Amino acid sequence: MLIAERPPTPVALPGGDTVHIATQRWALERWDGEPDPPELQHTWARKPRFSVNGRCMRAEFAILAHLQRDGWHGVWVNAYRGELRPAWFPAPAFRTLAETGAPIWAAKSFSDLRNANGGKLTGFFDVFAWRERRGPIR
Repeated sequence: MLIAERPPTPVALPGGDTVHIATQRWALERWDGEPDPPELQHTWARKPRFSVNGRCMRAEFAILAHLQRDGWHGVWVNAYRGELRPAWFPAPAFRTLAETGAPIWAAKSFSDLRNANGGKLTGFFDVFAWRERRGPIR
């Protein structure tokens, strides 16, 4: 995987403030191994496949795996099914971030962001990740 740093992305918040989100461009390695198992749902089977540590995954989980190696915790936000998945199948799905074992502050941040998005997961982040702070936020 190749990761290129990009200029921060400005995001206007509902209150009028603007925050700058660190931005990167990731080039993932395509999977060329075994085909998907036949029981994998069509919604997954039609998505591009990527190689992560010798395993076939979809982009969202490739990103999660990379973040987890750097000490992050996170979930893929599946707006279509209204679920959160911390890992590629057959890992379980959850309805709330608290059910995944996330700390209270992360679950509150997730809930606040979802509420600011009209209470929907549609149009929300595909991957939501958190880790304990290691010094001041830049």
